[in-house]
Amino acid sequence: MGSAIVVGAGLLALGATAVAMVATGTIPGIAVGVALTVFGGVIGVLTASQIRFGRTADIMLAKMVAQQDYRGYPELARSPSGRVLPAATSEYLARCRAGVAARPDDWREWFLLAGGYEIARDHRNAVLALARASALQKSD
Repeated sequence: MGSAIVVGAGLLALGATAVAMVATGTIPGIAVGVALTVFGGVIGVLTASQIRFGRTADIMLAKMVAQQDYRGYPELARSPSGRVLPAATSEYLARCRAGVAARPDDWREWFLLAGGYEIARDHRNAVLALARASALQKSD
């Protein structure tokens, strides 16, 4: 929530600057003011989308915990620095993929697969799996 407040304050400052630029009445000032308004709108929409996506992930994890399903907190072998070992990552990701293959309509399996991809540092597939989990969870 704190980051949303910071982004909101930044967008407010950007909006005030845009209004001031438009108020100059000059063509360059108006152009910059309009550009700042469009830029601020795009930032606002993208930020709201990311915050909503993160909240959805938090809700899904909370539902799993409420159902006494603690698979979202896997105990994996780690290096002294705390990073999950590559062999443990591969094994966990294989288990998650098998879970999705066995139950493709279960949002929990997709959620765990997203976590597995995140542990493997495959952020693109993690986001795709989390989006799939979110869609399935909403229809659940």
